[in-house]
Amino acid sequence: MDLEDDGGIDFADGWQAIVSRAGEGAVELQGTAADERKRWAETPVPFLSADLFLQAALQGDVYYTLIGVGPSLSSPTSATGFRFGGNLDGALGMAVFATKSGTLARVSRFPSLTNRGYLWLLEPSLEGELAEVQLPFQGGEALFELPNGLFGYAVINAAGARLAELPVGVVDSVGTSTGAVVGAGCAGCHFAGVLPALDEVGGADLSPFVERDNAAYLQARARIDLGTRRNSLTEMFFDFQYQPVTSRVAAADLGVTPNELLGSLAGLDAALAPLGAPGGAVDRSLFLSRYRTSLCLLQQGAENAPTHCENSAR
Repeated sequence: MDLEDDGGIDFADGWQAIVSRAGEGAVELQGTAADERKRWAETPVPFLSADLFLQAALQGDVYYTLIGVGPSLSSPTSATGFRFGGNLDGALGMAVFATKSGTLARVSRFPSLTNRGYLWLLEPSLEGELAEVQLPFQGGEALFELPNGLFGYAVINAAGARLAELPVGVVDSVGTSTGAVVGAGCAGCHFAGVLPALDEVGGADLSPFVERDNAAYLQARARIDLGTRRNSLTEMFFDFQYQPVTSRVAAADLGVTPNELLGSLAGLDAALAPLGAPGGAVDRSLFLSRYRTSLCLLQQGAENAPTHCENSAR
């Protein structure tokens, strides 16, 4: 995989790139079963917990490369089926409106060059007056259809070049801005689909496009749901991405039962002590920073134990 689009190979494949981005959460195990799986998968870390996998895969350049977005939406290496270089002339529909935070925004919809799918562009902070419909493209968020029917996302500058993070204020049509990473950050607002936009200049009606594209997206999303209450892949994503780590989740990630974890908390880092309180939880980033050390302590002597534990000081 060429994450930098510079012609060099940064990782042998997408899995190695994801493992690299998982940081402290990517732990090599050793033992009879672990060694067999490493040989079979030809990688020292053949699996990650689902939350770590999602967080690592849905970030910046790794995310862009996995879904086939080149260095810009105008790049011939882009696999999205779009070639956008800042020209809005090909838009099928356009809406300009004032946002809740007082900025001017514009939404445009384009067809795919492959005659399937669509591209939505949101420019959240236009510089100009509401009546100036012909303002040049100034950069923003791109939303498009992936081959599986789900949404792909990109944040681009005025020339269509991709950005790895959402700059503060880039996605601001609902009065919020997070500075979050592309992929994980975009999915939060678009869980239910393309957001409606009311044109306050020319009265353009984009609702037929919104309804049609959202219907196709929701059908694709339904196909990957597991079908059990609170266990759909989409619900798992939001739980893992935004919810704090409870003792039950922490125990699962550490390969022990909740009772075993609670009984061992005194021997773990003091920052994890809140897990022992009724309903207690810790911030996910804090948990990940203590993950390797905790795993080494809890899995000492296990049939398949973490390697390099001597480098994990408490």
